[in-house]
Amino acid sequence: MLHGVDLGGRALDWFTNLLGAALKYGPRQGWLLLLTGSAVLALDHFKPIPAAALPQPWPSIVLIGAVVGLIILSICAIEAIITRMRASSHRAARRTEAQSKVDVWRAEALRNLDVLDVGELETFMWILREGKQRFSGRIDYTAASGLVNKCIIGRGSAQSDQIWMVIDVVWERRDELLRKYSHVPHLSRAPWDLGL
Repeated sequence: MLHGVDLGGRALDWFTNLLGAALKYGPRQGWLLLLTGSAVLALDHFKPIPAAALPQPWPSIVLIGAVVGLIILSICAIEAIITRMRASSHRAARRTEAQSKVDVWRAEALRNLDVLDVGELETFMWILREGKQRFSGRIDYTAASGLVNKCIIGRGSAQSDQIWMVIDVVWERRDELLRKYSHVPHLSRAPWDLGL
């Protein structure tokens, strides 16, 4: 007996099973409980069929089921909102981290312009004088590979090991760099073809 109401052995078992399962229920089960409970309560309240009246304690149990369904839906909604907020926060953090790595890489490239050796400087000036930010060539074991190591040029294509490009922050200073290093001798061909 609960407050003078005999819930009966089966009804209590049904109720305890319902609460135990509520922890692993999702939105589908929440909607099922809420809508079924509401429909049964509406039928019991309006009694369209005289014999449709539920004996005690079933209206209370059905009401509890509907409330549990509403609680499950609320918890699922809160969980979905929190999950989306966390995912959004993680994406923003990854974007910020990636951008800071790019900024460090760009700053490193600009600092490295002042420490190019003679071969690297001649190669770099040849690239700038050609006027193409993207270029192709086999630069392994040449002065151009030093430009890659110093973050001044990078791969222009993920599919090819012969497509390269001057990074944007350096290319934007092309005219200034051409004036600054105008004393560097002009090469007749691509430096990697000359063996530089």
